[in-house]
Amino acid sequence: EVVTQLSSMVAHEVRNPLQSLSLLCALARTEPDEAKRTALLQKIEDEIHVLEGVVQRFLRNSGPLQISQANVDLVELVNRAAAIAEPEARSRGVRLMVQAPGALRGFVDGSLVRRAMENLMLNAIEFASHSPPGQVTVAVVPRGRTALLIVDDDGPGVPKEDQERIFEAYYSSKSGGTGLGLALVKQVVVAHGGTIVCIESPLGGARFEAVLPLVPRGEGA
Repeated sequence: EVVTQLSSMVAHEVRNPLQSLSLLCALARTEPDEAKRTALLQKIEDEIHVLEGVVQRFLRNSGPLQISQANVDLVELVNRAAAIAEPEARSRGVRLMVQAPGALRGFVDGSLVRRAMENLMLNAIEFASHSPPGQVTVAVVPRGRTALLIVDDDGPGVPKEDQERIFEAYYSSKSGGTGLGLALVKQVVVAHGGTIVCIESPLGGARFEAVLPLVPRGEGA
């Protein structure tokens, strides 16, 4: 059972970003401006390194997810995640917007938090595309010694009876979904000592609110 679960998690973390990487490659191939092309290739390289680190992390752990905290800028992490999700949003006719302060530093596992945000954004983009033109809004809100990360979409939303179940492994409301994306997101948030909920969005769809402590684990939030 452990091998099956780990294999599913690794497959999910590799499969989902492949489409974004493929779109970035297509953009780089047709981009005439050398500077912009170089920037696209750098995004691709950065994402490959992040994926490699995340997959290795899952493979090394058969128990609770272990995190490696460092002093990083959460706003930069969210913006980099949005840069990876943007080609997918564009291809689906969805507008992706980020609202954040200039910087917000905290002690988190940068690679895991970034992948968690990518998962939330790509999930929101998929549902927002059901009624184009769709909209996804991402926000970073400082709250004392914590950060509130919000992902809103204007898709069909999540029924109240499913708002907790969607974080369970292998539960999915999407056709062909693995049911692992949101479970992995919750695993990352909980490993940081944080919380995540799904509620109704002001945009009419789903809102995901994750609270992450900005201090190292053991110091309290």
